[in-house]
Amino acid sequence: MDETGKTAAAESKVEMLEQKLANMEALLAQQLAATQKLARNRGVMAVLMLCLVVVFAVGLFTLNNTVAGATKELPQLITATENTARQLELTLQDVSSIDFDSLNEAIVGMDKGLGSVDFAALNEAIQDLQKTTEGLANLTNIFR
Repeated sequence: MDETGKTAAAESKVEMLEQKLANMEALLAQQLAATQKLARNRGVMAVLMLCLVVVFAVGLFTLNNTVAGATKELPQLITATENTARQLELTLQDVSSIDFDSLNEAIVGMDKGLGSVDFAALNEAIQDLQKTTEGLANLTNIFR
């Protein structure tokens, strides 16, 4: 090979190496952009994770206070429920001691007694009483 051929071959190799170098530089630029984007995304994710941890901690604290407040009154509620149950038991014992047969007989007896009342005579007695008290009312109205 002569000198021009060697030079042309060397120039061709140089061009090819320059092309590969340009490709590598482009790939490195793309990789740098992707790395920067990834770093930015990681920063955003870290901030979001921190916000999530803060919200979770506040929620846990609030839940703890709510549960503590709810269970604070629980012994009083249990005591009140037990007292109510005891009172209900006593009331049921009182109700069970009632003699309903005697009570029914007394009601039937009252019904029979009311059936034998002469209501016409009772009305007449009430009217006579009204006439008597009317005269007394007129007498007391004079002194007013």
